[in-house]
Order: sequence, then C-alpha cells, then structure tokens
Amino acid sequence: MHSRLHPRQKDQKRKKSRTSFLTTNGQSLYGIGMRTRICPFCKEQIHGQALVCRYCTRDLPPVEQRRNKSSHGWLAAIIAAGIIVSGAAFLAAEFLRERKNWLTEPPRQPEPQNPPD
Repeated sequence: MHSRLHPRQKDQKRKKSRTSFLTTNGQSLYGIGMRTRICPFCKEQIHGQALVCRYCTRDLPPVEQRRNKSSHGWLAAIIAAGIIVSGAAFLAAEFLRERKNWLTEPPRQPEPQNPPD
C-alpha cells in the first residue's frame, strides 16, 4: 500500500530531494548535460528517461522519440557521396588528359653526356 503524505510533508520531501542535485556553487546538475523533462502531473523537472516521477511518484507516459535527426544524416551522406564521386571523376578526367599528352608527344632523345675533363 502507498501511504499518502500530508501536503506540508510532501513539500518538505520535495525540498530535501531537490537539494541533493545541487553542486557546491548552487547550480543544478540537470543543467550539466542531463536531459530533462517536466512531469505532466506535478510540473516538476525530472530526468528525461524517468519512468516514475520522483516528486509525485506517478507513472509517466513514455518518452516520444525524435525522428528529425535521421533525415539530416541521409542528406549529409548524399552530399558527401556526391563530393567523393565528383572528385573521382575530376581526377579520372585529368589522368586521361595527361595520358593523351604522353601518347601524342614524340619520345625524347636522351642528351649525350659529356665526359668530365
């Protein structure tokens, strides 16, 4: 059985649990890279992956997954592939142009070396 607390006791319990997340300079640890969300029932700030609110102890609805990041990943991959393919095509065209020059130039005659005096 879950025992219900008097509202004043509940407020005292909240104050105690909030202070455990303060650092020495008074800043909250929630601001240091922890993802947070607001409890829909008591409107308190809680951990982003929490299943139960630590303040009102109610079950929380599941966290919605964000999908907008994956579309940017595909766009970046397509752009990178385009840059790589165009670079390879440019290098191949330059190689073929130089090859053509090598084949059409007359062979060079080695210059005679003069013996040292």
